[in-house]
Amino acid sequence: MNDSKNNDEEFEKELIRRDQRNTFYVKLILFGISGGFVMGIILFILIMITST
Repeated sequence: MNDSKNNDEEFEKELIRRDQRNTFYVKLILFGISGGFVMGIILFILIMITST
């Protein structure tokens, strides 16, 4: 009985660890997309300013 409880705890820890890793990758992807978008806008504004 005690053994199975310990296994459940380990399983939950592993799930939490995996979930944290997944959210980290999602944040990384979202940050990359939004960062690229912002950089594109800044570059566009700079080009507009320098071209006139």
